[in-house]
Amino acid sequence: MEKIRHIDKKELHSLKNYIWNGLFYLLYGFFKNLSFPLCNYLRYGCLILFGAKIKTAAIGEGVTVFCPWDLTVGANTTIGARCTLTAYGGLKIGNDVRIAPNVMIMTTDHAYADAKTLIRNQGFKLGSVEIGNDVWLAANVVIVKGVRIGDGAVIGANSVVADDIPPYSIAVGSPCKVIGSRK
Repeated sequence: MEKIRHIDKKELHSLKNYIWNGLFYLLYGFFKNLSFPLCNYLRYGCLILFGAKIKTAAIGEGVTVFCPWDLTVGANTTIGARCTLTAYGGLKIGNDVRIAPNVMIMTTDHAYADAKTLIRNQGFKLGSVEIGNDVWLAANVVIVKGVRIGDGAVIGANSVVADDIPPYSIAVGSPCKVIGSRK
C-alpha cells in the first residue's frame, strides 16, 4: 500500500467532515482552553464521544484535534498544552508517550505539483503517522504525513520530522536527523 496518497479537495472538504468536525468543535470548544484538571476528563470524554480510540485523559489545555474519529492514543500517554493533532490520514500514538507543549502532528498536506493550477484547487496528500511506545517528543516538534517513529525514540525540541525514525534513536534538527541511540 502507498505510504502517501493523493485525495481530491472534495473528499477532505465533504459535507460529512464539515458536519462531524462542526459538532465536535461545538462541544469541545467549551472546555478546550480551560486549565483546571477536570477539563482533561471533559476533553477525553468528548474525544471518546466522537470516535477517538484513546486510553488517556492527560490532554493539556488548548489541544486541537482534527478528525478525532481517526485518532488512536495508548495508555499513560500525555499530550501537552497547545498541541495540534491532525488525524484525517490516520494518527496512532502508542503507550507511555510524552508529547510536550506546542507539538504539531500533521497527516495531511496540500498538493502543489502543477504550477498552472492554484494550490487550493489541487487537493491534498495524506499519510498516516505512527508513533511507537515510550517516545518523547520535546517542545515545538513538527511531524509531517507518512512518518513512523519507532519505540523508545527521543525527538529534540524544534525538530521537523519528515522521515521515519528508527526505534531507540535520538534525533534532532530541521530536517530531523538521528544523532545517537538510547541502546
